[in-house]
Amino acid sequence: MPAGRLGQLAGDRHRPVRLVGVVSSHSWLEDIAQATWLAGLLRRAGLNVLVGDVTDLATRRGRITLRGQVIDALYRFYPIERLYRHAIFASLCEAAIEGQLLVLNGLRGFLAQSKACLAWLWSNRRGLDQASCLGIERHLPATVLARDPAAADLLATGVVKHVNGREGDSVVFGSTLSPEDWETRLIEGGYVGAVSSPAVEDVEVDDVDRRVRIGGSRYACVGAFAVGGRFGGCYTRLDGPITSARATYAATLREPVSGELRR
Repeated sequence: MPAGRLGQLAGDRHRPVRLVGVVSSHSWLEDIAQATWLAGLLRRAGLNVLVGDVTDLATRRGRITLRGQVIDALYRFYPIERLYRHAIFASLCEAAIEGQLLVLNGLRGFLAQSKACLAWLWSNRRGLDQASCLGIERHLPATVLARDPAAADLLATGVVKHVNGREGDSVVFGSTLSPEDWETRLIEGGYVGAVSSPAVEDVEVDDVDRRVRIGGSRYACVGAFAVGGRFGGCYTRLDGPITSARATYAATLREPVSGELRR
């Protein structure tokens, strides 16, 4: 259970966790609802939890506060590429580095959410040690900035995204771009050049919306997340070929392998 694993992660550190802060944006109703739901699970796991808006974060004598109360751990339902635009971001990083704050879903998300960071890592991977280089090549999609000479060669099998785009914004399949459209993106700048997966072939699934009594086919974008280095569950959304803000969530079950206890 993810909440239990988060609780175990909080309990494994030397500094006691007296209060966990869970933040999102009050204007994002779905995310603030998720924050409230997670807070309830963490309380059932024996932790004291406070929910607040990301703008409620502040500093006091080197400690991070949420709604005026010092917190020892933080979980965010807020994208890192937006968080680093807030003045509190530098203080959060400093507190985490100095061991004053346990960030339960830390800056690792920056790798997946900042396409520019992905491109930097991929372009500079050979400057790292061999194990790190192999890890990048094995687990991260080959990603280059649009201005990189190699970008054009990736268009046929890749996708093109904006550096700070979210929820399908400005995402196109490279194979659908005309030379003029590609040139426009180069002139505009800010595009992480061809983010190259290479593109995964989509498979349609049946979907029924009982509220309006219609049926149809949509594409399932299935992801997985980890908590404390262990599998924490699936994250599935249904939408068109490109997953956007209009996507809806779908419950996902994992079939147990032979001999495994059913979960």
